[in-house]
Amino acid sequence: MDSRMADIPQRQDLAQCLAASTITPGMIGFATIESLREGFHCAVFVGDAPVILTGEIFCEVSKAQANALARSPEVARLLKCAGHAGEITPGWTSGHHVTWGNQEYAVVDNDGQVSQHGDPGDLIAVVLGDRDGRIATALCDIPETINILSMRGEAPDATTAVPAPRGPTP
Repeated sequence: MDSRMADIPQRQDLAQCLAASTITPGMIGFATIESLREGFHCAVFVGDAPVILTGEIFCEVSKAQANALARSPEVARLLKCAGHAGEITPGWTSGHHVTWGNQEYAVVDNDGQVSQHGDPGDLIAVVLGDRDGRIATALCDIPETINILSMRGEAPDATTAVPAPRGPTP
């Protein structure tokens, strides 16, 4: 863990806050990663590396989420504390151009339901390279990012333009 992660405030009431939140941290495994590898995803990039995938590129809500997260000062502070350096921008990428781990932390819907595979809720975002889950957890605890990642239905107007793809093109 990067020593700067210690700068992220630790809250004694975090478990209660996460239980009451509309979103919660979770994990995705090999089968989900293999499925995501085949898609094209809206993403938040630091430099040329995607760090947060928000959904399919044809989903207006996913586009709005990537744009809003990339503009967020709270997300910028969080990613800096996690050791990411570079310009934070929205964009899209192919799942084949993502460096996947065997498991990845994610943000999922906190509907109180657990699937037969133990996966909580619906997948909202994938936090790439979040080795200890602190970024995913913080995204579920910061009011601004809770609002962004809890978007449903219609996306806000004028925020959903998808910039050019980042990284190698397919």
